[in-house]
Amino acid sequence: MAVIAIGSAIPGIPIAAIAILSGICFGRWLGFGINICGIVIGNLLAINILGAFPHKIKPSRFRYLADRLKNMRHPRMGLSIGYAIPMLPTLLVNYAALELKMSLKNKTLCILIGSLPVSFLYAFGGDELIFGNTKAVVIAVVILLLLFGLYEIIRRDQKMVAGKA
Repeated sequence: MAVIAIGSAIPGIPIAAIAILSGICFGRWLGFGINICGIVIGNLLAINILGAFPHKIKPSRFRYLADRLKNMRHPRMGLSIGYAIPMLPTLLVNYAALELKMSLKNKTLCILIGSLPVSFLYAFGGDELIFGNTKAVVIAVVILLLLFGLYEIIRRDQKMVAGKA
């Protein structure tokens, strides 16, 4: 859990391999619980570290993603989706959460909801790697497709907000 938390807090560290190993070593449900706790703790730690340092908004190639998450009609839903999509840099999602100035409870809830699908995928996928269960692979592919669909929801929601402005 500590390794996953530290990996979640440090940008650029791929925690997928560690989270999959958690499912292999501890089984489905315990690995799932370890992944959830580690990811939530790590992201809360990262948000607190980001908030401790003064920062200026600098343009970057990823800045528009953080702005999209913040400017959604439902920013908490956007943050949850941001945490659920493994392809989005978590640092940007954490930065957007910091800029939204939400309560600790809301941040934790967004991280928890967003981390559920990926934690499930990692833990159950890791456990099923040992047994070669093809049904689990099909479920994992469906979950990944759903995550891409969530990204599309963010994109469309942002277009609707931009169209009203």
